[in-house]
Amino acid sequence: MTGSKTPWFNKKECKYIGNISYMSVLANALVNVMGSIDNKAIRYAAKNIAKPISFYFKIRLKNKMYKSMPEIPIIRYLKHKIFDPKRDK
Repeated sequence: MTGSKTPWFNKKECKYIGNISYMSVLANALVNVMGSIDNKAIRYAAKNIAKPISFYFKIRLKNKMYKSMPEIPIIRYLKHKIFDPKRDK
C-alpha cells in the first residue's frame, strides 16, 4: 500500500483502488462463490445472505461511492473466518 510497486500511485490512491477492487468482487462474485458450497442447505442460506450484500456494493459502485469503506475490517475478518479457519490454530 506504500506505492513502492506502483510509484505512479500514492498511498491514498492505492487504498482507493483497493476499495474499488474489493467492491467489485463483492458486487459481482460473492453470490457465485456462495453457490459453490457443497452443502445444499448452507449454500441456499449463504446465497440468500449474499444477494443483498452484492446489491449494496453494486449500488455503491454505480454511484462511485468508493472513497470510504468502513466495512473492510469486518469483511476481511469474515473472509478469514470463512475461507481460512485453519490459520487460527
